[in-house]
Amino acid sequence: MRLAPGQDPDAMYETLVRLLRAKLPEGAELSVSSHRAPPALFEPEQPALQLAAQALASATGRETAFIRTGGSVPIVAEMAKRGYPVIVGGFGLPEDSIHAPDESYALHSLQWGEASARELYSALAALRRRA
Repeated sequence: MRLAPGQDPDAMYETLVRLLRAKLPEGAELSVSSHRAPPALFEPEQPALQLAAQALASATGRETAFIRTGGSVPIVAEMAKRGYPVIVGGFGLPEDSIHAPDESYALHSLQWGEASARELYSALAALRRRA
């Protein structure tokens, strides 16, 4: 389950379990396990995120789009709590059908990822040298 800022992971878990149990057929059993974390939100104006956007644009020749897709990644939540900006990105395309039975991933997306990582690490190293 992907959470949005302001949603409580424990409350959402309880709601999900309640809804699942409400539709459980007679005689069926339900066992649910989870790994919960609060959602995190970072403002695109943060210097590290701006460097990431520039690195992605430099590597791909395309403007970076900041989108909010939702997600609850435990390490991201922990880093956000400590004030560290987290860069989460990717090159998935709609036709990749991510997490579907016919999932795929274009080779040029891997090449963009490699080039973007190189640009980003160089930019972050330069930022650290200026600090």
